[in-house]
Amino acid sequence: MSVNVTLSWDEVARADSFRVYFGVDSLPELVATQRLVQYTPPELVPESRYYWRVEAFNDVGTSSGPRWTFVTEASSNSNTAFPLAFKFHSSYPNPFNHSTSFSLELYSPQYLVISVVNMLGHRVATLHQGQLSSGTYRFDWTPDGATGLYFLSVRGTPTDQLFKLLYLK
Repeated sequence: MSVNVTLSWDEVARADSFRVYFGVDSLPELVATQRLVQYTPPELVPESRYYWRVEAFNDVGTSSGPRWTFVTEASSNSNTAFPLAFKFHSSYPNPFNHSTSFSLELYSPQYLVISVVNMLGHRVATLHQGQLSSGTYRFDWTPDGATGLYFLSVRGTPTDQLFKLLYLK
């Protein structure tokens, strides 16, 4: 798909409004509540996977549609490698027993979803979701769950990245 898209869906009988969920996370976040049967997200990142779904609702209840996914097309200069989108500075400490920190150095403005997922791929924490300007950002995570192996997920760059986090008590 193009990086400029308009998502649309069928009218639903007796629906008062629609909740639109959209993003790079496989469980997309709510981005709009509206009466229109289409949604136009901001320009998307080339060669990135996006997920979306719509809920129709009224005063009686909610009806959920399926989750859809698509990948945007390559940029016009896709025969050249993407420039490095960010530099990840390893989490410290790792392994850790209370909290851990890491930083990202962004080379250009980007929309990022930074989250922690467990071994089953379930999101346990969202550390950031949104646009960031170029620069260096520090993130901290203090888990409130079981010890074990977790993954730091950085999504929204030309390639999604996963980094191991080992939580020990």
